[in-house]
Amino acid sequence: MQVGHSIEAGVAFVRNFELLKTKTNLPVEEMLTSAIDALTAIDFLAPEFIEKCIAFLSELPLISEAQMVPLLLTKSRQHLICLIGHPSSVVRNAAYSKLFEILKVNVSVDQAANPSGRSHERLLFLLSPEVLGELIEFGVRDPNIKIAIVARDCLRLLLDGHQLMSTEMWRLFCHTITSGASSPSAAEYLLKATCWSPLLPLTIGIAPLANLEPEEGASAADVKNTRFLARRALDVCLGIGGFNQPVQPTDPSAVFRLRAASALAALFDARFSLLLPSGSRLADSGSANSRYYSQQPEYRAAPLPSAA
Repeated sequence: MQVGHSIEAGVAFVRNFELLKTKTNLPVEEMLTSAIDALTAIDFLAPEFIEKCIAFLSELPLISEAQMVPLLLTKSRQHLICLIGHPSSVVRNAAYSKLFEILKVNVSVDQAANPSGRSHERLLFLLSPEVLGELIEFGVRDPNIKIAIVARDCLRLLLDGHQLMSTEMWRLFCHTITSGASSPSAAEYLLKATCWSPLLPLTIGIAPLANLEPEEGASAADVKNTRFLARRALDVCLGIGGFNQPVQPTDPSAVFRLRAASALAALFDARFSLLLPSGSRLADSGSANSRYYSQQPEYRAAPLPSAA
């Protein structure tokens, strides 16, 4: 009986969702309730339903009355987390793939060229510590490498949104990833063992990505995107590249400085290994070593080879 009711709710939601293309003033709250009811039968629904559901959640700020937006977003985010954290890899893959599609369209040069537009509001349903925490702590480390790559691409687009998002949206994003449990209500929430909550600030989960390496056998595009994500994660740690907004601390904490220094040390170790003589060329005795080094030209500072 419950499954039948859920499928009926799903059918009603899809019908109304298709009407959004041509009509306005549709019952948004009723549609959200139908979508949520349908998710209880998600094992019987096609991945396309998940994609429509997430697309609808992204549209909430544009199709709802202004005073209802915060409430609807709060309600919808709980179920978005259930989708991107679902035990089924089919569900997670469909959810993350749709998130990437939404981000790719709305964090873009085309949208940035229209500052008076409202397309950036489609990102609001993502900008909460819980949703971003799920993405950062679990999505980018998903055991299914295909899902992990899509999740990393989602995070990469967000971290690279400084010049592509509206100023308000970028500052909200920066505040979300750098703020901690400063209010009593948030602190109380973190103490509830029955509720999952992300590690705050979210930069704790972003920092290790500065050492991220491409997967073995990754395509050229995936290698490029992985390295770019690592650079942007390092920017977060150092508070540069758009992450030095007034809403954030002026200087990164000691923890992030240490992790950033570790990433830089690994990078320079790799570069200097190209300059130093190999171990096979060094003699074992001290006198032989002296003769070897006495024959070397005087050291002069020279630019390091490029990362390429």
